[in-house]
Amino acid sequence: MLFNNPSLDELRTLLRGVPDRDFRIQFSEPAAYDDARLSVVDEICHSAGQSVSIRFYGHYSSTIDCAVVSRLSACRSLFLDCLQPLANVDAIAAMRPLQTFGINVFEANYDQVLRYPSVQAASTLFIGTNRKTDWNLQPVSDFANLRTLSVDGQHKNIEVLAEMGGIRSLWLNSIPRKSSLAFVSRMAGLKQLKLMLGGRDNLDEVSHFHVDDLEVIRVKGLTRLDCSLFPALRMLKVEDQAKIASLDLTKNVALQKVHVSNCKVLEQVTIAGLEKLTSLFIDRTAIEPQAFLTASLPPTLTAVDLCGYGLRRDADIDALLRSRGYRSVYRDRIH
Repeated sequence: MLFNNPSLDELRTLLRGVPDRDFRIQFSEPAAYDDARLSVVDEICHSAGQSVSIRFYGHYSSTIDCAVVSRLSACRSLFLDCLQPLANVDAIAAMRPLQTFGINVFEANYDQVLRYPSVQAASTLFIGTNRKTDWNLQPVSDFANLRTLSVDGQHKNIEVLAEMGGIRSLWLNSIPRKSSLAFVSRMAGLKQLKLMLGGRDNLDEVSHFHVDDLEVIRVKGLTRLDCSLFPALRMLKVEDQAKIASLDLTKNVALQKVHVSNCKVLEQVTIAGLEKLTSLFIDRTAIEPQAFLTASLPPTLTAVDLCGYGLRRDADIDALLRSRGYRSVYRDRIH
C-alpha cells in the first residue's frame, strides 16, 4: 500500500486507521512534507512500527535535506532515492537504530552511511548504484543483524560478504563481469539468491548446498546454467536469457516450482524424476510443445503452463493441459 505525497488530512485519516499490513509513505519534493505533516508521519511510525517505510525520492529541482529525519524519531524503515547529491547526510547517524535502510543516489558516493550505527543495526539493506559504482562495501561486514541485502552495481570489497553467515537473502544487480561471485559459495546461511543484469558466461564459480530459491534474470552473455551446483533448490526462476539452450534439472530432486520465461533459444528443460515438482511455467522458448507434452511429466505436477507460441496455438495447448487435469500456474506464479 502506497501513500504518495499525502496531504495533512490524508495523514490524519491514516493515523486513525493504521493498516494491518506493510505500507509506504513517500515524498517527492520538500513542499510535500512541512512540519505539520512530518509530525503526523512520526506518530504513524510510532503506531505502525516496522510495518511502515518512509521514502524520500525525486527532488529533481531540489535536494533531499537529510536533516528532515530528525523529525522522524520513530522511523524504523528509511529509503532515499534521487539523482542529485544529498544535504546533511550525517543526520542519519543520529537516528535511532533502523530495521530497514535503502539508499540510491546516482550523482554521489555516500558509502560513509555504512559506518553509521543507526544503519549498521539494519536487518535489511538496499544499496543502489551511482555513476562511478565506487562504494566501498567493507563496512557491511559490521552489520551483525543483516538478513537481507540488495546490491546494485557496487562491487568494491564485495567479497567481505563471504563471512556473513547471517545473510539469508542476497540480491545482486548489475555486478560487472570482472567481479568474481565465488564469495557467494561461502555464505553459510544463504537461502535465496537473485542475480539480475550484469554479465558473465556462466555461474560455474558459484555453488551452494543450502540455497533453495534461485532467480537468474537478464544476465548478459550467460550461455550455461548448471543447476546441479544448487542441489537444495525448491524454486527456480530463469528469465530473459538469450543464449541458454538447455536446462538439466534432473539433479535438483527437491524442486517444487520452476518458472522459465523469454529464453528464446532454449530447446530443452529436463525434469524427469522430479518427484516433488508441483508447478511448471514455461513461456516464450524454443521448446517444441508437442514433444514436451508427449514425454512423461512428473506425476506430482498439478499446475502447468506452456505458452508463447501465438494466441491460437497457446489456446490449443492450454485446452490440452486443462483436459489433462492441470490447472494454470497463473495464480501460483513464482515472483
